[in-house]
Amino acid sequence: MDSHSLLIMVELAIVVGLASFVLADRVGLPPIVLLLFVGILVGPEVLGLVDPVALGDGLRVIVSIAVGIIVFEGGMLLDLHEMRAASPPIRNLMTIGVAVSVAGGTLAAWLIAGLSLQLALLFGALMSVTGPTVITPLLKRANVNNRLQTILQSEAVLVDAIGAVLAVVVLELIIDSPTLPLAETVRGVFIRLGVGTLIGLVGGYLLVLLLRQLRTSPAGVVRLAALGGALSVFTVAEIIVPEAGIAAVALAGIVLGNGDIPYRHQIESFKGDLTNLGIAMLFILLAARLRFETLFSFGLGGWGGILAVVAMMVLVRPASVFASMFGTSVPRKERLYIASLGPRGVVAASLAAFAEFELSAHGYEGVSGFVGLVFLTIIGTVVLQGLYARPLARRLGVINMHILIISADAIGRELAQRLIGNDASVTLMDTDIVQVETARRAELTAIQGNGTDTDDLKRANIENTSVFVAATSSDRTNLLACQIAMQRFEIKDVVARVNKPENVENFTSLGIRVVSPVISTAILLDNLVRRPGALELLTSQLPEQLVIEAELVNRKLAGKSLRDWGLQKDVLVVLVRRGDQLFVPHGTTVMQTGDILTLIASPDEAEHCRTQIETG
Repeated sequence: MDSHSLLIMVELAIVVGLASFVLADRVGLPPIVLLLFVGILVGPEVLGLVDPVALGDGLRVIVSIAVGIIVFEGGMLLDLHEMRAASPPIRNLMTIGVAVSVAGGTLAAWLIAGLSLQLALLFGALMSVTGPTVITPLLKRANVNNRLQTILQSEAVLVDAIGAVLAVVVLELIIDSPTLPLAETVRGVFIRLGVGTLIGLVGGYLLVLLLRQLRTSPAGVVRLAALGGALSVFTVAEIIVPEAGIAAVALAGIVLGNGDIPYRHQIESFKGDLTNLGIAMLFILLAARLRFETLFSFGLGGWGGILAVVAMMVLVRPASVFASMFGTSVPRKERLYIASLGPRGVVAASLAAFAEFELSAHGYEGVSGFVGLVFLTIIGTVVLQGLYARPLARRLGVINMHILIISADAIGRELAQRLIGNDASVTLMDTDIVQVETARRAELTAIQGNGTDTDDLKRANIENTSVFVAATSSDRTNLLACQIAMQRFEIKDVVARVNKPENVENFTSLGIRVVSPVISTAILLDNLVRRPGALELLTSQLPEQLVIEAELVNRKLAGKSLRDWGLQKDVLVVLVRRGDQLFVPHGTTVMQTGDILTLIASPDEAEHCRTQIETG
């Protein structure tokens, strides 16, 4: 194929990939689901518009660069503070989870799918990865709580690096098995991970320093510097130790994402666009390589591949997760959710393609079956888990509270910022496009619409809303919007801003909780004059204090007095709601199951305390 034809083919792959992204968003599907099927459609098996084989070694180059950018962007999304709070399960998933996944994947591919033991071991190493490109959009659609997002995203980014190194070492073992001792294989794993980690940490730190020096430069220059830095880290790692690049960019991304850098949101947005471009192109090209016969060329009458995928989903993944979560404070419902979600993504697909290149070049047999099983696993996990991720999260009760605020003015935006800081998912709606654009520039989710129009409310996801807030400057609009939310959509928790005090009774008579700016301001001023100390405690915005609520579920704590709970000194239980009773507890107060506690705690202790109380 001549250069012009190759250019047309690659451009076509990019165009149909991006179109698939847009269409997937419109119909509510995970993008990779559509990308896989469109890739097969335009490939040689159906329309014959895209034939990645014609790219030769160029495909390997494209895959390597794109994977580096994708993993770097995934690392930038990880919050070190949240990772520290969830460190035991993340650490276990990186060690125990990987070991169980490799062993289980190997057995499934060998005993069920009928691959040779060597290829089964390679499959097991590849299946230890999940993938931020798949996990992140699934978690956003499912709207799961922050702890689940942190654990699953951290696993996806960090285990990608470990799984990639394991897969490359196993590949070397297969190709050079007569001459490569086991000790050399183990040494290769630690060298790649060690070198990748060191280069990633150093490179990430130097990149943070570089970007700080560019504070006065235009945002476009800073974005390009961040991209160049990411590619430099990947290149240096690959020069020193081949296949250490993924570990390096993952760590560099984490360092950069948690550093003090200018234009952070613009860099993240830029990297996100590049990541989506890379995913769109890669999945079209890689899926186009598939051949239908390889998907059903397994044992057990051709059903071995499908049964192996089922085993990966219902046996191997749960086993690895439950083994990793043993002895941790992760609640049982969250363990079940993590165990049910393990989709494989672009790293597994790209490494399978890389392995296919190498094994085919050395005349190894059965490679097509190995590649077919990898893609069968990707298709099965992404499609099925993409469909049930959201309903399962709702069923298990592990979702973030979704709050719809009617008004994107200064009050609505400030409220949204505060609620997001307390693990809530918030959507703003306003008829004024200027207010909507202002909210969007503040990185808030906002749409233009009328809070009294049912179609607009549906677009704002009111059907999945837990709390409805009408906060416009019009009492008439607020009252009508609340009535529609309560009667049409059966939302029980409705809050309204009442601008004129004489209208308060009209709202409260309908069961609407109200805030009157006039009355509230008078009360605050009264307290500021007569009780300044108490008011300062309630309105404090000091970063070392958080106010949280938690329902007592832990049976080990129920029936004990507060003094026997062993709470840290920087944790204070200030209020208890028991049924219709509301009281201030003392050290001798015996707590009961179902009590709702209001606590003041430091950020380090707040989430730990909530988990301890709410874990059954």
